[in-house]
Amino acid sequence: MQQKEGEMDPIFNLVRNVTQARYEAIPANVVEATKKEILDCLGVALAGSSASGVGELVELVKEWGGSKQSSVICYGLKVPAPNAAQANATMIHARDYDDGHAGALIHPGVISVAACFAVAEQKGRVSGKEFITAVTLSTDLICRLGLATKPEGSLATAGWHFTTLYGFLSAAAAAGRILGLDEDKMVNALGIAYHQCSGNMQCVCS
Repeated sequence: MQQKEGEMDPIFNLVRNVTQARYEAIPANVVEATKKEILDCLGVALAGSSASGVGELVELVKEWGGSKQSSVICYGLKVPAPNAAQANATMIHARDYDDGHAGALIHPGVISVAACFAVAEQKGRVSGKEFITAVTLSTDLICRLGLATKPEGSLATAGWHFTTLYGFLSAAAAAGRILGLDEDKMVNALGIAYHQCSGNMQCVCS
């Protein structure tokens, strides 16, 4: 997906930020907040590992089999990265104590941290700074999307679950950053993720 000359599609600016932002440019207080977000997600995942339904999901993931790429927290199990991300994200959010952005009506860490852990382990040799950068950018993206579309009233009356709705895009950004995708590949990754957001028909109608 190439940007045409003179085209001003916002996706290219967004992707440029995700692919080119550097750890050194992240403010120190944001780095500290990201570290706390990661630790918080690990803590609530430990609590969530015994929540109702989690054990059944882990057994299902185990039954699916596949390459032993990434770890399922607390269970001593390695499975394909997407399945590990799903199981770990379920644990993080299972008891609903995970981090949240009240203004954006979003739980960012369940998406960004779970995706980054799974993909980083699959890839291997991902530095701490690059990991923090990926989590920061993914968290920033999902929160900004929530803020940009926040409805009047409460989440209960919004009609959408924003963590799920925008989680596809946030996870794609997180994984793409960890994998080192260039701008064209990141645009395509976000395009695929966008198609998962409530099954939009842009790919057919455009």
